[in-house]
Amino acid sequence: MLKRIGIVFFISLFLISCGQQSALKKREKTANNANKDNIIIGFAYPKERVDGQSLKEGVSLAMEQVNAKGGIDGRKIQLIERDDEDSTDQSLLIAQDFSKDYRMHLAITHISSHAAVPAAATYEFSNIIMMNPSATSLRLIKPSYKNIFRIIPNNELMGSYLANYARQQGYKNIIIYYARTEYGRDLANAFEKYAKIMGLNIVDRYSYLQQLNSYSIALENWKILHKFDAIFLAGTVPEAAIIVKQARYLNINVPIFGADALNSDALIDIAGKAAEGVVALTTFSPNKPTPIVQQFTQEFYKKFGINPNQISALGYDSFKLLAYGIESTHSEDATKIATFFRQMKLWEGVDGAIVFDKTGDLKDNGNLSKVIVKDGKFQDYL
Repeated sequence: MLKRIGIVFFISLFLISCGQQSALKKREKTANNANKDNIIIGFAYPKERVDGQSLKEGVSLAMEQVNAKGGIDGRKIQLIERDDEDSTDQSLLIAQDFSKDYRMHLAITHISSHAAVPAAATYEFSNIIMMNPSATSLRLIKPSYKNIFRIIPNNELMGSYLANYARQQGYKNIIIYYARTEYGRDLANAFEKYAKIMGLNIVDRYSYLQQLNSYSIALENWKILHKFDAIFLAGTVPEAAIIVKQARYLNINVPIFGADALNSDALIDIAGKAAEGVVALTTFSPNKPTPIVQQFTQEFYKKFGINPNQISALGYDSFKLLAYGIESTHSEDATKIATFFRQMKLWEGVDGAIVFDKTGDLKDNGNLSKVIVKDGKFQDYL
């Protein structure tokens, strides 16, 4: 019986591999043969999440603008949308489905690191460019990958930026509180590494499980046992908002700061007045006085009735950058476009200057800036 199961398993693997190879050959053929069909871009995001909707708004505005001008080389762009449910399993299934669609050479996929990292290998193997808008884990980009790009600074860049901020603020004794996730561990590791290099003392480091309603035990222990200047919070909303609220309830009034995942209106909605003074990172400000940002902000507001946020801007830039690659190479071929992106000296988006290194990551953290909760809303940190 075991022998029979083993034979069936390996036959299944063989058939899956054959199917992917067949799609790969068809994909190469469609990339090299000019046609008049729509250009297909895959789009996978968590439809039920607020940040997923923000990403969709940015992508849809960009597509509307490109298609309104006639598309690229006379061809309109069409999205194939899938809901990844912010799930690792669902993201893997979507990547498999996209890999079998030989018309698809490009995709914008997966907000979160835990969804993006496992799926990346499938896009790479299938010769589909994965343009990732917001997953910051270091494991997303590998030296052997040729087709994986992201337009947000990774956790290493964010960790070094935030450690330098802490040093400048004079924080000498810091608590690290991080989500027990791909994102949380990765960011905590990077911050701790650079904080120690800069001579800062990490008083304690502790992880928490998501989807809990109370984090007061760790907070109370720190209040009793340790003296500290600040809390570095490496997590996402809603849990991070609950932590902020409970810390202030316990009269822990030291500064709380973190990366771009804290930059969410939901932090303020949940934590209320307790969120005042929280510092986060961003790659985008609607107040930036450059023509490209002001035009984007005005057109976004006209379409949706609200100002764009960071994730909207990242979605917009992801789509516009892929369109730029297609237009510049006059091709959908992933290999040609990936080579073009790596050789590209600079592309100016609403999030700032995009310059990739040889691996597909951004070269530096120059697009990062800080925001602070002030008077009940996130404002530029001055």
